[in-house]
Amino acid sequence: MVLDKTSHVVKIFKKYKRKPEQEPQDGLSNVTSAFDVSKPTNVIPNFYDVSKYYDEFTKVIDTAKEKKIVKAKACIAKIAELKDEMHVLQDMKEKGDLPLNFIYTDKLLSGIVYNDFGNAVRTICNTAAEDEKDLSKVEFDMKAYKTYKENFLKQLRGYLTSLEIKYLPLSAKTIMFITGLRFLTDYLNNDVCYKVAYREHNLIRAKNQFKLIDSFSSQIHENFLIENKCFV
Repeated sequence: MVLDKTSHVVKIFKKYKRKPEQEPQDGLSNVTSAFDVSKPTNVIPNFYDVSKYYDEFTKVIDTAKEKKIVKAKACIAKIAELKDEMHVLQDMKEKGDLPLNFIYTDKLLSGIVYNDFGNAVRTICNTAAEDEKDLSKVEFDMKAYKTYKENFLKQLRGYLTSLEIKYLPLSAKTIMFITGLRFLTDYLNNDVCYKVAYREHNLIRAKNQFKLIDSFSSQIHENFLIENKCFV
């Protein structure tokens, strides 16, 4: 990111693939920490709100073809199992318990720090391609997660609250859930959002994300305990 003398954003450089051992975020949260997050216009309103995507899912499932419902049965059951937990961070945000920050997806938006952290982890820590059909290849890379998290906290030393640090693991799980939910909704809605290469492409993508959640959940032992206190 390049800023002028008055701290106005001049340019944000194109994203590039980054390894987990490299410092994340390019200091984005640091250099924008003093900005007024109420001023930018969110080109995609509520982009990371679980309730938005869950509502879309519940509407689509009522009109989806029975054949697709049957094929998606396992994913639908997983959504029902996780939906309450996956609303925790959004509920905290709406209550004002979590501060707003600038986040970077394809645009500079206002959001919570978990949006960037969770999205990076979802991408970096999958041992397989996002649309891998062989789910036995889909595992959550805990070593990459720990390395990325450590560098994330170093980069944002002094900027994150203890509460934000406490719930970082849940943010990774939540972003995986949102992504899987969106893929499944699009599958049930006849693939109107994501480009597909074959008929069940979005279903495979959804299964991939929910398998990643299972792998993550079986390995994570933090139980939301505050780690890396030296970075607070």
